[in-house]
Amino acid sequence: MSCRTVERQCSNDDCETVYWGDRTLCNSCRQSDRICPDCETEFRGRTTRCGPCWWAQIPVDVRAAISRASGNAYRARKLAAQVAGPVPAAEYERIRAEGPCVYCGAAATEVDHVRPLSTHGGWEHPSNLVPACRTCNASKGDRLLTEWDQARVFHAVRVSEKVAVEYECQRLGLLTDSPKKVAQIHELAH
Repeated sequence: MSCRTVERQCSNDDCETVYWGDRTLCNSCRQSDRICPDCETEFRGRTTRCGPCWWAQIPVDVRAAISRASGNAYRARKLAAQVAGPVPAAEYERIRAEGPCVYCGAAATEVDHVRPLSTHGGWEHPSNLVPACRTCNASKGDRLLTEWDQARVFHAVRVSEKVAVEYECQRLGLLTDSPKKVAQIHELAH
């Protein structure tokens, strides 16, 4: 990490984003509308090629290695985040089938970790899993609820007790590291 990496406010007059980095503009302001030179598709980003064309120009063996490394890293995070052994596939299916996406109300096609496994100490436990559509799950990525689209988060807070408890913990700065602590906080709130 660079010693110039500090908390900054975006220097764009129309943007008030506070971010951690060494650039004067936030990631959103650094993006611009572009046309891919390979497929002539319009896209918004910081690279010269669109995502599919960028991926296609990487040699096949390198793409396979990147995919394996990404999958291995995800499986390792998931394994390290287990509370009481692995969550069975049937439990994932049950949660996905519980209802519509908690974030937007569309049909749920995936399961989201409310507290992300990758960067914020989420855990692999049913108390951290909610039904989600592919769009919301991909958009949320590894962000905390307090860092993501507030309209979707407030919808989820209204319809899911799991999300409501986690959002309140994040809002108060109580980034708990276990489902037992979340359960205790939830009991104190009621």
